[in-house]
Amino acid sequence: MTATPARARARFTDVFEFHWERLDLPIGVAGALLVMAPLALGYALGLSPVGRILAPLGALNLLFAAAPRPQGTSPVAMGVAVGSTAAAFGVGGLVAGLADPLEIALVGVIVTVVLLVARHPEWAGVGFVTAIMFVIATGLPPVDAVDAGLRAVAVFGGALFAYAGWMALHRVLPPLRAPGAPGPAPARAPIPLATALPHATVVGVTVAAGLAVGLALGFQRDYWIMLTILVALRAGLSSTASFAAARVAGTIVGASLAFGLTLFTSDLAILVPVLAVSAALTLASRAVNNTFYSVWVTLFIIGLVNLLYSGGPGFAVVRILDTLVGGGLAVGVALLLAATGRERLLVTPT
Repeated sequence: MTATPARARARFTDVFEFHWERLDLPIGVAGALLVMAPLALGYALGLSPVGRILAPLGALNLLFAAAPRPQGTSPVAMGVAVGSTAAAFGVGGLVAGLADPLEIALVGVIVTVVLLVARHPEWAGVGFVTAIMFVIATGLPPVDAVDAGLRAVAVFGGALFAYAGWMALHRVLPPLRAPGAPGPAPARAPIPLATALPHATVVGVTVAAGLAVGLALGFQRDYWIMLTILVALRAGLSSTASFAAARVAGTIVGASLAFGLTLFTSDLAILVPVLAVSAALTLASRAVNNTFYSVWVTLFIIGLVNLLYSGGPGFAVVRILDTLVGGGLAVGVALLLAATGRERLLVTPT
């Protein structure tokens, strides 16, 4: 019996289900200012291209560690994220220069350990963005210890700037609450190690496999494969397939927009406003729909990295291929675990 369109849509809520009432434009605009200010300052001060793009990247990822409104995340956890994301980026640059087998093994181990360390619900966002910054750095060209340190400093500066702005928003923007909802949610206990370890291990091993596939295929800057796996591999086969489909669909649209943009212009007067708009919509739409969100984060990342590496339209095409590979690996692992009766290993600690 074939699934009806309604049932198919229900299984892929990440693709089809939109919650426009959750579009948070105030936090999007405020967050975009915190992300774009380090970029503008870098140009004004004549910083190196690396410093110019890594500072806003650090700022954006710091804001990803926060809940949709500042009051939802601990200031202490956010402060730790400033240092952990910078350190992860520096370490990732060094790991990228190792022999392929050692690099692949270390990526799997480090991602697993990071996710385990952050198994307290309050620290889950910190662990996630730390893992993201690590895999991004491993997918970029390798550097020596000095340059890895400089990269980490640039990320730290951007993240610290965003943290200061986030603390200001904490005082200005009221929390978002459902009608009749009580005050802050009660504190939750740390996830037991026996529950967190299987999921962290599955994610870490799959991310390492994604890196191995990217290296085997000769993809350049294959961090997007690992990023796709990190965000797509979720609790159960249905959730993984739904999120992977949303990520693929959004990436195709966002990369197509980036393709057209970089094909016809390299003018900063055009690129920078597009980056600002995409950053605002990225941060404003996280709770709206994963496809819509993926469009804007893809456009922002491709546009930002193009300021440094000048990948042009071809860079957008590679991002689509990376997403297909990463999404395919995530769904493949979920299928394998479901077929062998081990789907419980995908249970995401919450």
